[in-house]
Amino acid sequence: MKVENKNAHRAADKEYYFATHVKNTDGEVQMLLLTDKEYERAVKRAEKNKEDLPSNYTVVRPKKERGIFDWLFGV
Repeated sequence: MKVENKNAHRAADKEYYFATHVKNTDGEVQMLLLTDKEYERAVKRAEKNKEDLPSNYTVVRPKKERGIFDWLFGV
């Protein structure tokens, strides 16, 4: 997803970053902001090295505070 570059210098694009989440080696979820070139480079790397991609993966979401409703219903 592209997000607004809120503190852009005058020559920068207004929509500038691709925002995504990854899980680091410690198992923590981190937010990444990638420029167009960084995104394109990562896509090319994944296409070139398909054998290194996981066969199945899960969507990574940041942890949220659990409320009583979540606790009761196992959400």
